Amino acid sequence: LISIDIVWIREGTVVGIEKSVPSLPLNTPDNQLPQYTSPGPVDAVLEIGAGKAGVYGLKEGEKITQNQ
Repeated sequence: LISIDIVWIREGTVVGIEKSVPSLPLNTPDNQLPQYTSPGPVDAVLEIGAGKAGVYGLKEGEKITQNQ
């Protein structure tokens, strides 16, 4: 129930970011929910707290790695 940033990822590279997607009331009907579409084909989506994409320095073209 928080605003989020949606990070679209393809083959480990950020291909788009939807910033500060607002939370909605729990009783919002499905037909009133906004749809967020990736800018192209993706194989992963990362949802993080609103503003965190900027804090982490994420931008289009950035490589995403997994810390082990």
